[in-house]
Amino acid sequence: MRSRGRPGKGFLREFEWQATGDPSAYLAAPDGVALLQEWGFPSVLAYMHGLAWEAGQLLTTSWGTTLETPRDMVGAMITVPLPERSGTTDDDARKLRLSLLVDDRIEVQLHAWRGRLWTRVSAQVYNDRSDIERLAEAVLRRPQP
Repeated sequence: MRSRGRPGKGFLREFEWQATGDPSAYLAAPDGVALLQEWGFPSVLAYMHGLAWEAGQLLTTSWGTTLETPRDMVGAMITVPLPERSGTTDDDARKLRLSLLVDDRIEVQLHAWRGRLWTRVSAQVYNDRSDIERLAEAVLRRPQP
């Protein structure tokens, strides 16, 4: 059976082939760069950093956990421990992540580490404090695994 890629050009060139290229990223990039210039790239970075730090403070206060990351090590993402009752295993993390997605329409990364669950919040320009508050409340509403 011959590949549909570029026959006789080696494994990668023969099999790493996409039938239809999607130019969306290339077409959207100029408008994205223009928007960052309009808003001011340093301002965008400052907003995302501030929201990530605020998320860490708000979530640890709400969940009764401790943030061990110093502010100067936070960019636009922060990792926060969930309440101990949230679970301890990768399976607990998978179930909680799916529950948050399906029931609350919250997309957030969760993982098990050091005998508990952790979340990594990515603060973006389209997020605000209310998104973080929704996450805090949604986790607290969940029953123990």
